[in-house]
Amino acid sequence: MAVEKEQIKEVLPIGDQLRAMISQSFLTGKQLRDLLSSKGVFIDENDKNKSVPLLMNTILSPKEFLQLVENQQTKEEKFKVNTLTLPCKTDKPLLDIIPSNFSINKIIKENIVYKPNYKVKANPQFTYIGKDKKSIQLEYEIERENRTKDWVNTKTTHKALITIEKKANNEISLVLTKSYTSKETNEINEMVLRNLKDHFKNANIVKEEVDFVRILFRDFTNQNRIQFLYSFTSPALSRHLEFIEITDLNVHIDPNVNAPQEIKEFISGIEKLKINGKELQEHIFITKNDYHEKIIFSSISLKYKFNFNGIEGNCIIEYSFPAYLFKQSTNAEFQFDISINVNRKVKEFANVNELHKNISKIIENQKLEQFEKYKKLVE
Repeated sequence: MAVEKEQIKEVLPIGDQLRAMISQSFLTGKQLRDLLSSKGVFIDENDKNKSVPLLMNTILSPKEFLQLVENQQTKEEKFKVNTLTLPCKTDKPLLDIIPSNFSINKIIKENIVYKPNYKVKANPQFTYIGKDKKSIQLEYEIERENRTKDWVNTKTTHKALITIEKKANNEISLVLTKSYTSKETNEINEMVLRNLKDHFKNANIVKEEVDFVRILFRDFTNQNRIQFLYSFTSPALSRHLEFIEITDLNVHIDPNVNAPQEIKEFISGIEKLKINGKELQEHIFITKNDYHEKIIFSSISLKYKFNFNGIEGNCIIEYSFPAYLFKQSTNAEFQFDISINVNRKVKEFANVNELHKNISKIIENQKLEQFEKYKKLVE
């Protein structure tokens, strides 16, 4: 979602209009307390029952209002990331394997018979990333009609990204990054990927019977799935990303195995258990290996510190199999999403999109490596 800076002076809210914005859940009590403090008004609690009435009696500056809007944008524009690989070999430069008449708008028109509630901005094209030309990306935004939003906007923008990377052995790996808040960008990404796959087959770049390889829930045993998820706590992940703690964990009893009585008692009467709190890495479900074949981890959230060229902060990354978490589908696809919090001192110098790309690249490399290590052998 975006609000243009030149529009701020025309939409500065007061009174009930301001209440409609600051009472929404994307703004925390601490954020409102900090805003009051910057205006010289101090309260002793992060309590919105106290901060909201006080702010309703103030006038926001354009800079303060823009900060509130950016807080909403940060909350909503959280990216989810999926990885797909497509086994193929080619000596051609990556841009040369993309159709010469590639058009994302044309692809959408060919796949949707009705008029969608969004439009793609401009005419995005694949471009090289880096001087080595081993990867290309398609980065785009959609503008979506959204009548259910607050009064600030009736239109929202949502970003998405598709990258194609050439491995050292010339194997092409398609890496799909999609916006957390927009199912439309997910659908567009899938349309583009299907279009590219068909083109690769017609151009004899991949074999006719080849399909995308996705990381699925059923690709692991219970024990290996836990080890796969826990591998993202590794100190060797990156010098830019330091694991701090586990913040959340979703645990299920495997209905197909005979679980120990102490596990049954712990999760008595419920289908799944969400665990959060401090020192989760010391929880018995993680430390007791004997349990690992009896229980299922459907998601784990990890907190990290990051530092990229002096831009510091922390992030929480949720690694999950959403379709298993909510529907118990064993075809659930693995994904991760990143919530970034930049330190206030360097926030004005930070590019959140670049931070997301840098962190995603680290996680992608770990994910593919650990998947090869822990996936089940083909029977």
